[in-house]
Amino acid sequence: MKKYIIGLFLLCLVLSTSGAICSKSGTMPATVTLQYWSADLTEEEVSPFIESFQAMYPYVVIEFKKLDYDEYENEVINGWAKGQGPDIFSVQNTGVKKFSEYISPLPSSITVTTVEQKSTMGKKQTIVQKVAQKSISSSELNTQFVDTVYKDAVFAIQGEDEDEATNKIYALPLSTDTLALYWNKDLLNQAGIAVPASNWQAVADHTKELTKVDKQGNILQSGVAMGTADNIPHYFDIMSVLMMQFGAEMATDNSIKFNSEVEINGSKRLPAQEALDFYVKFAQDKWETYTWNETKTNALDEFAAGNLAYYIGYHRDLQEIKQLAPTLNFDVAPLPQINASNQVNYPSYWLESVSLNSANSDLAWAFVQYLTNETNAKKYLDTNKKPAARRNLISTQLEDYELATFSEQALTAQSWYHGKNPEEAASIFAQMITNALNEAFPLEDIVDDAAQKMKLTL
Repeated sequence: MKKYIIGLFLLCLVLSTSGAICSKSGTMPATVTLQYWSADLTEEEVSPFIESFQAMYPYVVIEFKKLDYDEYENEVINGWAKGQGPDIFSVQNTGVKKFSEYISPLPSSITVTTVEQKSTMGKKQTIVQKVAQKSISSSELNTQFVDTVYKDAVFAIQGEDEDEATNKIYALPLSTDTLALYWNKDLLNQAGIAVPASNWQAVADHTKELTKVDKQGNILQSGVAMGTADNIPHYFDIMSVLMMQFGAEMATDNSIKFNSEVEINGSKRLPAQEALDFYVKFAQDKWETYTWNETKTNALDEFAAGNLAYYIGYHRDLQEIKQLAPTLNFDVAPLPQINASNQVNYPSYWLESVSLNSANSDLAWAFVQYLTNETNAKKYLDTNKKPAARRNLISTQLEDYELATFSEQALTAQSWYHGKNPEEAASIFAQMITNALNEAFPLEDIVDDAAQKMKLTL
């Protein structure tokens, strides 16, 4: 009997060191239901991965719920308040830090119960065991994904020792998206412009050739949708990337810095102010670049209608443009740059995370890691035609006509932390643009005022 106990102990020791934890076999675990909510993914997109995960873990049921974007945040937070919220949820890259207090960070390893059916000498047996699985580490994430993912999804958690902090992963992405330049080929052809603008000076120069105004001064055809806020879908992102390309340092974790003076090539400058000045001149009728104003309808609709030569948008805009204008002769080019040798692009994408309130966070993280691993991410990207977040999958998309530009730009994409209330940050930028457009105050004061208001969102 003593030998049997010792033998069993040694067996458990071997299994534990190989990742398995000894447990009774033959009893199926109780059913675990995981709620998965998203405003980004659809059931059609994720159901194949839910089904294959449930086949691996037959006691797990994943219930997916698609929510409208405008209602999503309130629905998620109210759900948690009522004890009915999601175990797994999607979060925008600009909102990961905002939601960090609701997130259970990915532990270094997770423990899940595996179920395996075996047949020995015609006798079926169910093997149930707890298995410890190593999670992806922050350093592995930094190597495998584009840089912006690390910045958006990894935060330091202070340990008991105030001098030590551990980097923890708060979310994992399936794909990325970046701003690019949509261009109407017919309008550029008619203006004698063979190649779309690759830099912002070319955008300004082309605008003079592409803009058409009637005798009353009404804009009939616009070169580019820039200079305003409310009728440009991505005005905040365009303004942000312009500031960064001009050389502004946007923010640190606890400070807004875009209004600061910086030294560039030996001279002191205010790059955010320069970027704002450049932006609003497209909507001020005293300048040669005047091509847009607040009376124009939504920029995407103007582009689809054939009245706008350049539209700055994301890959996710592509299908909407095709649906609105199936015969429109257009193409996509990289986002214009200030300095071609130091490219700065702007990302916008969603990640999958796990709620702090989840009673089954290890299983939830097991699914998130399964969904976003290299194999499944490739299946998702290939099926749904989305730009990659993993570095080694970007190379597989560079020959794809619709994905290449967006995928490659992810390598030089930079986001910035603009506080725990991204919606308020967007409103502050909208007011900044409007004030500059109307010349309500000196530009330096307008930028400073926006920076001071932004500090309150931190």
